[in-house]
Amino acid sequence: MKKALSPLFFQSLLALALVGPTSAWSLTRDGYPAIEFRKLPNAVQRSYINEKPNLGENGRCSTAFDSTSDQEKMIFTCSIYIKIGSEGSRRSMNRCEDQRRQLNVKAPCAVIVE
Repeated sequence: MKKALSPLFFQSLLALALVGPTSAWSLTRDGYPAIEFRKLPNAVQRSYINEKPNLGENGRCSTAFDSTSDQEKMIFTCSIYIKIGSEGSRRSMNRCEDQRRQLNVKAPCAVIVE
């Protein structure tokens, strides 16, 4: 039985294509956009460091931000206590996309990688 790809996957690929190859973005093994920890704003880095002990082996965090200084334009969300890494990415990205729409953040969501 083939598993259909979610519309979020295609939106993520489109966002990655629009951002361009010279940016800080790449793809995770699950096909979601990824951003390196060192390229995050300080506020998001601090949030990730605080949440990291709760992530376990398969938990994932996602972020989107239009400004590196305005915390009103930053989204940070994590999926913890997850048994499968791809499920953590999917849940985290879905929550990030929901919050991104609510806060009108233009930047695409991405999974944080170290």
